[in-house]
Amino acid sequence: EIHRYQTASLAMRHLKLLGIDSIFIGDSLPTEDEIQELANLTDEYILLKAKKLTQNKDILKTLQKNIFTARLDEADGAIRTQESRALFKQIYICPEYIAPREIGSITLDNALYARYAGEMQIITHAQKKDNKINTIAKLLDSELILLPYIQPNSKFKIKV
Repeated sequence: EIHRYQTASLAMRHLKLLGIDSIFIGDSLPTEDEIQELANLTDEYILLKAKKLTQNKDILKTLQKNIFTARLDEADGAIRTQESRALFKQIYICPEYIAPREIGSITLDNALYARYAGEMQIITHAQKKDNKINTIAKLLDSELILLPYIQPNSKFKIKV
């Protein structure tokens, strides 16, 4: 019943995570985009949609083109990524959009964090602002339902 009020895209992705292997669209005229999203569903990663907050084109390009893996060593209050420091290594990450980190915030440690610069996380419990941590994007509120499915070693992709 909860899927009745979600977008078709979110409902399909959530049903896939619940283990459903067949999805039927009840509307008689699904849009071309809905059909395409259904065709693109994959077990390879969890797709998360977000609103961009950074203006850095290199950060956005790296964020969107890569698949990330949740680290095995879980953090309290955040989903940490395995690959991010290596992926963002060539980008100078200046401090920008320093704000309290809400649930669903996608953060990137900036140059002030020295060797940890480029560490990316998705916040699962609200945290105070920190001058060494940029908020580069924020999951759409409707997407928060997918966060519990990102477990250690889960793969995910961000679409902004």
